[in-house]
Amino acid sequence: MPQNTTPKKLTRQQERVLERLLVGDTVTAAANAVKVDRTTVHRWLRDDLTFRAAYNQRRHELQAAYRARLLAMVGTAVDAVDQALANGDARTALKVLKDLGLLSPPVIGSGDEKVLEAAAEWVEVAEARKREDLEMERLLVSLSPSGRRP
Repeated sequence: MPQNTTPKKLTRQQERVLERLLVGDTVTAAANAVKVDRTTVHRWLRDDLTFRAAYNQRRHELQAAYRARLLAMVGTAVDAVDQALANGDARTALKVLKDLGLLSPPVIGSGDEKVLEAAAEWVEVAEARKREDLEMERLLVSLSPSGRRP
């Protein structure tokens, strides 16, 4: 497969959809705001490695910025947990910390298009092997005198 050395650019619509998604819009809301079909946005997220890499990269950047802000607030959060514990209400303070990702950060895919491409190729190979295994099993069943898997 020939290597494309020129990085593919996002279209203006894709850039605008990314902006909407990154401020928290749903796929449907982002698609409506940019006047594209929501299935187009889903296809970009699923199949367009350049779009998906840009989306993941920007999510990583946002996560890093928010993590820095959260780290600056850790003292206050710990104080709130301490106060909540003293008042018998640690659940609320701990839920806020967890929901902000401090206790269990979300997993974000790679921001590197080449990594996403390699992963997609790996999935294709795995799916092809699975299809081959199923075909081999069908063949064995058809050749079996009992009509069952040997």
